[in-house]
Amino acid sequence: MPNAPPCGSPKPRVKCRTAVSDADFAELRRHFHEDEILEIVAAIAFLGFLNRWNDTLATSLEAAPKDFAERHLAAAGWTLGKHAGATVSEPLPRRAVSLKTRLFLWLLKRWDPKPRRV
Repeated sequence: MPNAPPCGSPKPRVKCRTAVSDADFAELRRHFHEDEILEIVAAIAFLGFLNRWNDTLATSLEAAPKDFAERHLAAAGWTLGKHAGATVSEPLPRRAVSLKTRLFLWLLKRWDPKPRRV
């Protein structure tokens, strides 16, 4: 994506892409340690997975993210799309934890970030 907008970061910006080349990793290594690069790639991959998961299942959006997207992304062409017809079926009992939350907590328990080198 040659005209992709730069990603927001206080460090030097690297353009957002769907594929990463050896040259891209070389550029990242100029600014980040290997462990930081691993964390960046893992976070991007995880969010990509969640995006595909939610898109495939046409999951409904909760009120807060839907309102945020309509306020901030609609001007750029964002629409609710296939998620417009999705409705939350029965409300979960107070103590029930959604599958999405359980998956996130399961991954979080297994995540073992390494201390950053100074």
